[in-house]
Formats: sequence, structure tokens, C-alpha cells
Amino acid sequence: MIRQDLLTEMNSYPFLNNKHKPIFTSDLADIVPRVRKERVIDITNSPVVPAASLRIKLEVLHRAGELDGGLPIIRDDILVGLIPAPDLEYALDNLPDEGSSMCLMTSVPSIDDSDDGSPDPTDFTPFIDPVCSIFSTLLRIKELANDECALGTCCVGHPIADGSGV
Repeated sequence: MIRQDLLTEMNSYPFLNNKHKPIFTSDLADIVPRVRKERVIDITNSPVVPAASLRIKLEVLHRAGELDGGLPIIRDDILVGLIPAPDLEYALDNLPDEGSSMCLMTSVPSIDDSDDGSPDPTDFTPFIDPVCSIFSTLLRIKELANDECALGTCCVGHPIADGSGV
């Protein structure tokens, strides 16, 4: 028995045979655990989120050992972006007053012309990967693997990306 096979057997890991095509009899939602509220940033009601709330969510990731993980940003139960945990930690650490700061999690039109050129530390949008960029990365990985694209030819207007499907 090869070493990898022995480790697989000893640890009771499932054996994945790449020549076998599994037949799925259940929906993904039935087998994937529900996402807990402390593991997502919901901007359905407002594009700004208290910094203290973001720090708690970051600590949940750290306690789970996901130092290089990230938090999905959702609006109306649709994924709109992802903020990597290291970037979130950096942004929170640079706030002048974390206890009372409200952090902008998505771009909003502004009529304020008093921009002095300095970046706003409460604007976290530069740290957020928009959903389209996430799907573009997935598509590129699929292309590199010379596999058929499972998401379509472009994430813009795709049912998963725009929330009309899945």
C-alpha cells in the first residue's frame, strides 16, 4: 500500500476515484451547512456596517483558524463581494476610532464635493473583491484547466452572478 493510501485509510478519509462519475441525489443546500450570521456581512439594509461588528466577525474567523479566509458580503441574500480577512484586519486597525466608526462596504453615489484627496479610512471598498472579479477568477481557472466552463462565458449577466438563479 502506498503511503498516501495508508494515510487515507488510517484517517478514514473518503477515497475519490477520478474515473467514477458520482450520481448526486440531493441538492447542494441539503448537504452544505447553513451559513451563520457571524460569518457574513449583510448590507441589505444599509451599505455601512459598524466597525465593532466587523471586528467580532473577524475574531470568529480567527478562532476558527481561518486567518487567510474572508467574509462574503451579501445584499438581499445575493453575494455581492468578498473581503479577505487580512485586508479587513488591516482596514480595521487603521481606523481612528473603531468603537464608533461606521464602515462603507459598497460604493454609493455621493454629492459631497469636499474631497481633500486623502483616503477615507472608513471606506472599505478598496479592500473588497466584487463578485464579478471572483467569478472571473473562477472562469480563468477553468480555462487554464481546459475544462468546460460551468458558469458560462462571462460572469456579467450570468444567473449566479446577478442573483437570478441558483
